[in-house]
Amino acid sequence: MVGRFVDVRLMRQTKHSFKLFLCGKIGTTKLLDFQFIERLLKQLERALNKPRQILMSKTEIPQMIAGSEFADGAKKILAGAAEMFALKGYAATSVRQIAEAAEMSVPMVYYYFPGKEDVFKALMEVVMNHVETELVRTFPQDGTLRDQLVHVLDFHVRLGMENPKMVAMMMSTMLGPQEGRPEFPMHEQYEDHIQGIAHLFERQKLRPGMKPRFLATQFLGLKNHVMISCTALEDSRIAHYHDEIRENFSPEGIALMVDQFLFGALDPEGQR
Repeated sequence: MVGRFVDVRLMRQTKHSFKLFLCGKIGTTKLLDFQFIERLLKQLERALNKPRQILMSKTEIPQMIAGSEFADGAKKILAGAAEMFALKGYAATSVRQIAEAAEMSVPMVYYYFPGKEDVFKALMEVVMNHVETELVRTFPQDGTLRDQLVHVLDFHVRLGMENPKMVAMMMSTMLGPQEGRPEFPMHEQYEDHIQGIAHLFERQKLRPGMKPRFLATQFLGLKNHVMISCTALEDSRIAHYHDEIRENFSPEGIALMVDQFLFGALDPEGQR
């Protein structure tokens, strides 16, 4: 998935730089540096002249289904299945319930799909293909490693926050007991992710002992933690944590997570 990012061109530093400029956080010497201001304004001009379609599309699953290549009848079934899987989970959802949610008959479900597991697989393929396409299309190839990791994390945060119930169902189904779990090549998808992120680290000068694949698996662990945390927004029992979760997953919070991952949390001069 991430391995094909090299085909995409996108710059996303301008908005952050201009925000720092407006807030006066870049220092008085920078504010008086007219060459710096000129470069900043040129960056802003280039960003404003970019076509709007370069931005990420919405990540709600119904829109992913609508944009897929399935026939209209199959799309209705997938939309109904997504609704029921998110509400009841995979194991507790029947083909009849999927048909009712799709406002179709049970025989029509079997006309498009051999069974419930095939509906689930098709739904997962729609989600995975959309995520891959959007990440590749919007990846900041010209950005720094920090920009690139922020982009990947931000995309998955949006996916989790816009589809918390569905993400919870997907992760519980994939990581739950093997008995009754639908077969889906999740390990292949995960390996693609590892290789893609590892490739980003291979182009960097790393500290002694740090290996690209190790760093890739650690970053994906952070990404999975973020997505699981997003599902907590649907749990009223921990509503007192919801504001904290939203703050942590704001653009500033995501950037801070990546900074901690890349540069650590402790000041080297202040360690005890």
